[in-house]
Amino acid sequence: MQRNKKKILMSRILVSLFSWLMLTVVQAAGPLWTIVPASGNNPTQTVPENGTAVVQYIVQNQSGKSKKLVIQSMPGITQTTPCLLAPKGRAGSSCVLNLAINGRALPRSGIHSGPAVCQANPDGTPNPNQCYQPSAINSLNITVVLLSPQ
Repeated sequence: MQRNKKKILMSRILVSLFSWLMLTVVQAAGPLWTIVPASGNNPTQTVPENGTAVVQYIVQNQSGKSKKLVIQSMPGITQTTPCLLAPKGRAGSSCVLNLAINGRALPRSGIHSGPAVCQANPDGTPNPNQCYQPSAINSLNITVVLLSPQ
């Protein structure tokens, strides 16, 4: 009888521990911030090689901690304003991510992904282990229009 009670207690402890671990994994599966194009902004752009464009995204904090976010380096794409996020549910929990596109600095093949928006390290560089991107349909799709020689 004593042995059965120990087995039952041990199995309950194991089930509880397993349930707690599963809950932790489920919570960690969601992104810490979401990235969608700002209203009226289209991440699909055609930019002349001597031209510029702007794309804006809304970044929304999904965590209970403040964040400072920066984009990973992309040729021809520059983040022009800081993205500082308050914890989810508080004022300032979203930011407008402003991206300037410089046709001269873009690769000839264009840009067809990203931006990768990352937690900033203390020195301001992006932490590559803490990055998220918009969904495929909302990712940058920048085509460069080459000027014909005259």
